[in-house]
Amino acid sequence: MAQSLKDKIIRELKKNPDFIFFDKDFFELGSPGAVRITLKRLCDDGEIDRLTRGLYGYSSCCCTSPSPTELAEAIARKFGWKIAPSGETALFFLGISCQMPSVMEFISTGPYRSYEIGAYELCFKHASSKNFTIQDFMGKLVALALEELGKDNITQEIIEMLRAKLTEKQKRRIIYESRYVTVWIHDFLKDILQ
Repeated sequence: MAQSLKDKIIRELKKNPDFIFFDKDFFELGSPGAVRITLKRLCDDGEIDRLTRGLYGYSSCCCTSPSPTELAEAIARKFGWKIAPSGETALFFLGISCQMPSVMEFISTGPYRSYEIGAYELCFKHASSKNFTIQDFMGKLVALALEELGKDNITQEIIEMLRAKLTEKQKRRIIYESRYVTVWIHDFLKDILQ
């Protein structure tokens, strides 16, 4: 007996229960219209949660709410954007700031957009391609944190803290990839990466 589209979707979700997904993730299982209707029915039945328009989580297996980073990465995947934490968010992720920001900021190759999902507000700000030349996640995070701090607010203590967070392999990769960032940020990166 052929499996229903609902059963196929549930089977896929059970393979990765913490997966945050959208309708396009299941288009290979059925037509777009049928997938959307099935997801709506699964929401109505309480088997999945609608996190925001077009973004879902599997409520039957999720023990914890998705983190703001997981939500941001899912939104970026949905639209095909590159993203990276920026502003106060970058400072928080690196431990430079201990206070979780009320708005989680990310630079993006997409347009300016904001989303309120549960307790989180996610803000995506369009950024130029030079902000994405550093491929290493930690390297990108460090460069964006330096930008947020501003060159007059970067102390030796911050340099030492950031230096300790990077492996030797990351340092070699970052120094090569950072040649297109703003000159003063590149200068601080060279200091951090010694």
